[in-house]
Amino acid sequence: MHISAIGSASATSSGAADTSGTIAKLQKQIEQLTIALKDLASSDMEAKAKLLKSKLLQGMIQMLQQQIAALQRQSQQAQALKQQVTQAQPSASVQRKASQTVGTVLDTFA
Repeated sequence: MHISAIGSASATSSGAADTSGTIAKLQKQIEQLTIALKDLASSDMEAKAKLLKSKLLQGMIQMLQQQIAALQRQSQQAQALKQQVTQAQPSASVQRKASQTVGTVLDTFA
């Protein structure tokens, strides 16, 4: 079985769709490793080798779960930042309109 590593650089420079696609790929790998782990239980492999392979598979599953958690945290942080920027923009335009209104009112009375 070949499990390819997913680089975090591609996830950081990509959008939300790429992040969810990457997470889906990681989840698929977890499913494959889980199946391999279940198959290992019924294999005729030597007990010591079976134990080592079991630990290896479990470690790989944990690593993939941690990558998924990191991607989810990163996505949440990006969404929070985007929301902050979105909330800051309207207040700037309101301030511009208010200053334009004040200028118009002053021009009227001058």
